[in-house]
Amino acid sequence: MPDAALGYRVAPGVPGLQSGFNASVAGPRPAGAASLLFIGDSYTFGTYPAAQVFPEQVQAALAVQGVPAVAINRGLPGAGTDSYVKLARAFVPLDDPDLVVVTIYLGNDLQQSHPRQETRLFLGRIVSVNEGLRFGPAPEEYLAYKFVRLAPDLVREHLDPAPAALPPLAAEAGRTGPPMTARRFRNSYLYELRATRAAPSAFMAAAERGLVDRLREIRALAAPRRMLVVLAPSRLQADRNFRDAVLREGRLKPAEYCFACPAARLTPALEAAGFTVLDLTGAVARVQAVRNLYNRLDTHWNREGNRVAATAIADWLLAHRDWIAADARR
Repeated sequence: MPDAALGYRVAPGVPGLQSGFNASVAGPRPAGAASLLFIGDSYTFGTYPAAQVFPEQVQAALAVQGVPAVAINRGLPGAGTDSYVKLARAFVPLDDPDLVVVTIYLGNDLQQSHPRQETRLFLGRIVSVNEGLRFGPAPEEYLAYKFVRLAPDLVREHLDPAPAALPPLAAEAGRTGPPMTARRFRNSYLYELRATRAAPSAFMAAAERGLVDRLREIRALAAPRRMLVVLAPSRLQADRNFRDAVLREGRLKPAEYCFACPAARLTPALEAAGFTVLDLTGAVARVQAVRNLYNRLDTHWNREGNRVAATAIADWLLAHRDWIAADARR
């Protein structure tokens, strides 16, 4: 539904959500507990009940180590980094956290960080479009075409027959969202490939600079609190076999793509701008090599993927306990 402050938000009354966010029922904050505000898109929101998604899994992992904390999940499905700024503006004062954790998905978040990109609600779908519906010379710069194509796309998507059998989904019981259609699943990853070209376009170079600028805005809104930037890998970055299959499906040349490059460029750029960065790519890829951490017909982490991400974040916080101490803001 439309929202004056955020642009859009999940409508109230959806089962399992609290005020439109994927969060467990809030109880009294334990004495001495640190408050952790998680900002992000559907990766942060999750495709499972709140207790199985990584923000609250971080809270649970810290509790096991005797560190009381409260995770506040302000993930917004479909959001881009322009939306993250709006979330910070709305909820940092309201939630008054001790630490702000911003999760950047190394997929569509990269393209949606271009200075001209905005995330909007249109015909019930969340889409990323050029500000002012302006067109540009690069393929990534005419996303306004979605306004023209969206209506027939919605019709086709609803008419697409569901796969005849989905036995792998049996392992994903408890999901709060349905799987994507096969067509949308394929197109999502083909879209992400634009951000992983070995020779980045001028559009993507501007988008990466835009990401740094938007994180600077969030940091200013979060001050004097500390802020941790978490890089969440797409399956394209974490799963060699999967990305090879996507390249074959699209009949693309592997030499034209560099899947490690976005994080390799972003991490030093963010650190040079004074940000603390936790890149989860290595941790996720190591486990992905032996067992799948992503949903079938869905670009998000499954429950095990959320657990692996939460463990990596909690381990980092345990190694930097001063970040979530009672006087962390000072």
